[in-house]
Amino acid sequence: MSQPRVIIVGGGFAGLAAAKALRSTPAKIILIDRLNHHLFQPLLYQVATSVLTPGQIGTPIRGILRKQKDTTVILGEVTGVDKARKCVFVSNADRQNVPVSYNYFIPGINEPGFTESGSRIHAFRLSGVFGAAPDAIVSRLIK
Repeated sequence: MSQPRVIIVGGGFAGLAAAKALRSTPAKIILIDRLNHHLFQPLLYQVATSVLTPGQIGTPIRGILRKQKDTTVILGEVTGVDKARKCVFVSNADRQNVPVSYNYFIPGINEPGFTESGSRIHAFRLSGVFGAAPDAIVSRLIK
C-alpha cells in the first residue's frame, strides 16, 4: 500500500500545527503556501513602531519543518480543488495549475479582516511585514 498524502494549505499557525501534529504518522505531508516564511503576526505592531525588523518576526517555513521526515513545502498558491480526482492545482511564478494529488486535504482559512462599513478603506490593517513597515504607514497617511 502506498504512503497516504496529506495536503495542508497555508503555513500559518494552524497549518504548521497540523504539519507538526502529523509528523509521527506514516503520511507524506505537503504544505503549500504563497509565501516562503511564517509570519508571527502578533508582533507586527512592533515592526510598525520600528522596535523590530521584519526579519525578526518571519521564519522560513522550510526551516521550521526541516527535521520532519516525509514533509515537503511547496511555494505556490492553490488555484483549485478537484474533489473527484482528489487533487489540488498549484500555481507559482514558474508553472500554472500543476495537479498535486492527495488522500487527505486540510484547507487553510483567510481571516475575514475588517467587516465594518468603511474600515477596509480607512483602517491601517497590519497583515504583513510590508504593510507594517513605518515608511508604508507614512505613505498611507499622506495619500
